Amino acid sequence: MRNLLLLLTFLIGFNSFGQRIVCHPMGSTEECVLAYAAFREFVDDSNVVIVFNPITPLYEAFDGITYQYSKYFYQISISIRVQDDRVRLWTIFHEVGHVLDLYYGHLTQFPLTWKGKRVSENLPWGERPWEKSADEWAYRIWKRLVDGEPPAPINENFIPSPKSKKPSCIKH
Repeated sequence: MRNLLLLLTFLIGFNSFGQRIVCHPMGSTEECVLAYAAFREFVDDSNVVIVFNPITPLYEAFDGITYQYSKYFYQISISIRVQDDRVRLWTIFHEVGHVLDLYYGHLTQFPLTWKGKRVSENLPWGERPWEKSADEWAYRIWKRLVDGEPPAPINENFIPSPKSKKPSCIKH
């Protein structure tokens, strides 16, 4: 089933003619539109396709994850466990920030580089420059598209603290 989903994802991506986000049919239309608007705000490239799945059963330490398959094809997954609407929206904008950094070449995933320099995958989460950048993108996008103040940056959830029962992603 997973292989079939990946095959369909690639076929949809390669048969597209215009910048778009392919959204999961069970997801929120509003989230999909905001994800599209967030990306469109900073990139005017009709070749880009993003597969957006806002109901992914991710490992509990991750609120979202982004993959780049090519310069023009990305996948954003948001954890189904994130229930607060404002945190979900921040997470979506944060993941769009990763797409922007990937698109502009600041970040590469394989091998892991930031602005052309190799980075250790063991770097603590709070010190990862692409995570800081994604939060900066999320903040900029929030200010342009949403009324009100954004929630606290999501990165704080990944740093182990006595107050948080959420596991650390540093080891994963």
